[in-house]
Amino acid sequence: MVSRSDIILSYCDACGFICNEGHNLEKLKFDSNDFSLAESSSYQIYIDQLTDRLIKKYNLYGKKIIEVGCGEGYFLQEICRKGNNIGIGFDPGPKNKLIEKETQNRLKFIRAYYSSNYHYLQPDFLVCRLLLDLISEPITFLKMVRENLGSSENPIVYFEVPNTNNILDELSIYSFGYEHRSCFTKESLTYIFSLCGFEVLDIYSCWENNYLAIEARPTSSLLSIAEIRELQRNVNKNLKEKTIRLNQAFQKLKSETDKRLHQLQLEHKKVLAWGAGTRAVTFFNVFDANDLIPFIVDINARRHGKYLPGSGQKVVAPEFVLTYKPDLVLISNPTYADEIISQVRSLGQHPEFWIL
Repeated sequence: MVSRSDIILSYCDACGFICNEGHNLEKLKFDSNDFSLAESSSYQIYIDQLTDRLIKKYNLYGKKIIEVGCGEGYFLQEICRKGNNIGIGFDPGPKNKLIEKETQNRLKFIRAYYSSNYHYLQPDFLVCRLLLDLISEPITFLKMVRENLGSSENPIVYFEVPNTNNILDELSIYSFGYEHRSCFTKESLTYIFSLCGFEVLDIYSCWENNYLAIEARPTSSLLSIAEIRELQRNVNKNLKEKTIRLNQAFQKLKSETDKRLHQLQLEHKKVLAWGAGTRAVTFFNVFDANDLIPFIVDINARRHGKYLPGSGQKVVAPEFVLTYKPDLVLISNPTYADEIISQVRSLGQHPEFWIL
C-alpha cells in the first residue's frame, strides 16, 4: 500500500521561501528509490560540462571531495576521474554498481546520512545536488554542514536544487512532488545560505533552467540586522502573485487535461508514457489514466519491471514501442523531449507526441 498525503504549499513574504506544509518524513522512503539520470545522453553532456567548469574554476586537482547524497556516484566519479581527486560519497540507498574500475581506488562510499559524526573529514570541495529540497529541516542541515567545515574559509560548497523561479514562470505544475519539502528561488536560497554562515559566491540557473546552482564558502562574519533586512528586500516582489497564478493555472490545466484524456479514450488511441520520474508520478496520481496508459518507458534498466507509485503504470524498456506501436507518446519531462523523440523515431516508430 502506497502512503499518500496532500501537497500544501505555503509562502513566506519575508524571504520568498515556499514549502510543502503537508510534508511528513515518516511517509517517505528513499533507500530503494533509483534517481539516477546517468543513462541520458543529454544529462551526461551536462555533467561533463559541469565537472569541467568546476574543476577549472576552483583548481580541483588532487583534492578531497565530498558529495552528500551521491546516489550511484556518477557525478563524483567524473569529477574525481578528471581531476585525479579523492572522493567520498554519502548516501544510505544506492550500492554504486555503476562505478568504473579506473576510479574505484579513488572513491569511498559511505552508506549513511552525512552528519556531524563526519566533521573530521574536512573536504576541499563539498557537493550536494538535489537533496536540500528534500530535507525536513534545511536550515538545521546547512548549519551542520557549516560547522563540519570548521574555522577554515577555504572549502567551497556547491549545491543544486530544483529551480522554483522557472517552475513558477513556466507554470510547471508537474514539477511539484510530495517528497520535496522546500521550493527554493534564487532569493530564498541566497537568504538561507547567508543565514547559515556562508558567503554566496555565485547563484545561477542551469540544466535547461531546471536547477538552481549556488557556490559558496564558509565565513565567520555574522550578518547584521541591516544585512538581513536587505536580503529580505531583495525577495522577488512578484513571487506572491506568481504563487496565486500557479493555483489558477492548475485548475485550468486539470480541466483541459481531463478533456484530452477523455477524447483519447473515445478515439481508442494507444498511448504510451515515457520518463518515469517525478513529473510522471505527479501526473498519473492527479489524473485517472490507468486504463488509457498502462505502461511507461524509462531508459534506466534498473526501473524496468517496476511500477509507478500510487498509479501503477508498469515501467518498460524503450524497445517496448516495437511491439506496442503507440499512436501517441506522452513525454513527462520536456527537458528530454528531443532525446526521446529521436529515440522513438530511431526505433522506426512515428507516433504523435504529447509533451507535458
